[in-house]
Amino acid sequence: SLLRSGAQDFLAKPFSAQELRVRIGNLITMKRAREMLQQELVSQTGDLTALTREVTDRQRQLEAALAALRESEERARLLVESVKDYAIFMLDPDDRIASWNSGAARITGYPADEAIGRPRATFYPAEAVESGQPQQDLALAAAGCHETEGWRVRKDGSRFWANSILTALRDAEGGLRGFSVVVRDITERKRAEERITASLREKEVLLRELHHRVKNNLQVISSLLSL
Repeated sequence: SLLRSGAQDFLAKPFSAQELRVRIGNLITMKRAREMLQQELVSQTGDLTALTREVTDRQRQLEAALAALRESEERARLLVESVKDYAIFMLDPDDRIASWNSGAARITGYPADEAIGRPRATFYPAEAVESGQPQQDLALAAAGCHETEGWRVRKDGSRFWANSILTALRDAEGGLRGFSVVVRDITERKRAEERITASLREKEVLLRELHHRVKNNLQVISSLLSL
């Protein structure tokens, strides 16, 4: 077709053989350039198709991973929510409540909508707050985990003896993201221990008194025998 085009130009507009060769050479160069461009376009189209397929596959994998993560989080939420005997909640880095389970509501008397956003010090007695106990507990927990026992205050003002475990939550870079808190009401155990302690003290007093009486009686008997 290139030769035909060159021949037609030669017949329509006669020119020298040199000019004809130059024109034909230019036409051949243009055809080769066009073919190279077409090949490059086909190659790029193939690459684009492969890239699109790879992006689609990765998107599907990401969606599947997100779905699995949401399911795992939901199972964890249901598990925490089903625990009634323990208060389980999260704190943000500023020591304010970020989540609240039904056990926490039952133990403290605060529903979730009233508890979330409150400082943790809300549940400490006034004397503990004045002495800086909430801050001390959190500082110890920031190192990893801290377990403590002490009086806590319910919404109605009544007190309960609590066993609390605070655990620092950190991201992959070590940044502090907050704290998890597990609280158990062990008031009955505390009272039982106090009753046992009081009973032991009473027995100790009785034993000392008995010992004293026996010692006095022995002294009396010894005196009588020496007569």
